[in-house]
Amino acid sequence: MQNIPFWNRLSTRLSLLILIIVLVLAVATSILVIRAFSQLGSKAIPAQIVGLDDSGNGFVFKSISPEVTKIAVATVINLIAIFLLTLVGATVYSRNLLTEPINSLVNATRELAAGNFDIELPIKSRNEIGTLANSFDKMSVNLKQSTKELLESNKALKESESRLEQRVEERTKELNTLLELSNKIALTLQDIPLVEQIFDEMHHIAGYEAAVLFEKLADVCSLGDCYEVVKRGEFSNLDIKKFQQSLDNKEIVKILEEDYSQVILPVIIHDNGIGVLVLEFRPSVELSFDKLRLLTAFANQAGVALENIKLYARAQEKAAFDERQHLARELHDSVSQALYSIVLGSHAAKKQLERNPTKATDALEYVQNLAEAGLAEMRALIFELRPEVLEQEGLIVALSKQVQALEVRHGLKADFEGEHEPDLAFASKQSLLRIVQEALHNIVKHAKAQEVKVSLLESESTIKLIISDDGIGFDLQQDYPGHWGLKSMQERSHALGGSFHIESKASKGTIISIEVAKNA
Repeated sequence: MQNIPFWNRLSTRLSLLILIIVLVLAVATSILVIRAFSQLGSKAIPAQIVGLDDSGNGFVFKSISPEVTKIAVATVINLIAIFLLTLVGATVYSRNLLTEPINSLVNATRELAAGNFDIELPIKSRNEIGTLANSFDKMSVNLKQSTKELLESNKALKESESRLEQRVEERTKELNTLLELSNKIALTLQDIPLVEQIFDEMHHIAGYEAAVLFEKLADVCSLGDCYEVVKRGEFSNLDIKKFQQSLDNKEIVKILEEDYSQVILPVIIHDNGIGVLVLEFRPSVELSFDKLRLLTAFANQAGVALENIKLYARAQEKAAFDERQHLARELHDSVSQALYSIVLGSHAAKKQLERNPTKATDALEYVQNLAEAGLAEMRALIFELRPEVLEQEGLIVALSKQVQALEVRHGLKADFEGEHEPDLAFASKQSLLRIVQEALHNIVKHAKAQEVKVSLLESESTIKLIISDDGIGFDLQQDYPGHWGLKSMQERSHALGGSFHIESKASKGTIISIEVAKNA
């Protein structure tokens, strides 16, 4: 109210309107009354007293003349006409002052509520309604601007959300690729195809011009001590000193030249730098932090592939060494002794031929039995080393022959129970055969058993292998002989996704149970 001049306020104007109406009516009434009395003074006839009334308390006048009546009626009509004209004027004024501006405000509010922000009120007065109309116009402009900004923000938010979803999708795809590579690295023993696939993924991500993976063969990555594993494309230049800088600091080294740019990624395994992966790009290519981090992850996957090949080679060498040691022990314990006995028997037979030829027959039969036992032992050893029967005839036949070989070599009563060939992969069958071989080896070496039984049972969803003996048994809570062999059997069972269970008591024998799922 303080910003609106006093004479422009609605309250002032309405008060003035009422005051003007009162003044107009008062002036008009005065004028008409004065005029009527003037006419009466010039034309009226005085009233005559004609006598007292019936009560005797008053006078009886003579009736007023028609002209007086006419003047009075004219005065009243004029007063009514003036009142009506004043009322019409006041109505028109109030309509222009209040009704039409308020209607304009109501219509404009409806338009604004309907979303029409271009509405503008035609009210230009300086009173409260004009101020309200001016504020309404400003509010409409502000709402329009705010709505525009909100729509732009919403659009930007949707674009940002779309970019975020795209980035999440790309990141998920990249992580899935890394996971697939990790699985392949864990299951594949060929390093070059894996590195080639890693190079393919890196080219899809960064679009390099050339790539090379170097493996460090010595403490310092010099020209002669960096082995080139895989290379693609031709490099403009390779700075060996930068390779060692990247390995020493375990960080990415960037090289920017006029004709090319290079990125040297250290290959880190167990906090040790085992090599570098170098990528060359066009000078205009810029790599973001996320891309560099992803490329580093791929480079380390290449290092894992190389390291796995080394570990597998060492494992193969260790397995071959252990197998040679096992073969040497078996040959010494069985075949070597059999051959030595044959030599002794043949010498005895030779002496008997010289002294008593008839007794030489017994010695020759003894030599023959020793030779047959040695041959059986040798065949059993060959079967253990190269069980071709497993691949050619199946697990049932292989286990049956393994049990028969045990009976022949060690004179134990050995039984095998099994009818149908199990639905298993060849690698799984091979693992089960190795478990049986290890179990039988432990029985012969430690159990002092007389009877052994091997059973291969099949249910709707599982294959169950049971090896039992009537030996001396052992206490599972104590240290016992053959525990390394049992650990190996347990590891093989778990590698198949199966279960391993052992029951044993002193002088009560031992039962080993392995259960794996079909199609394992």
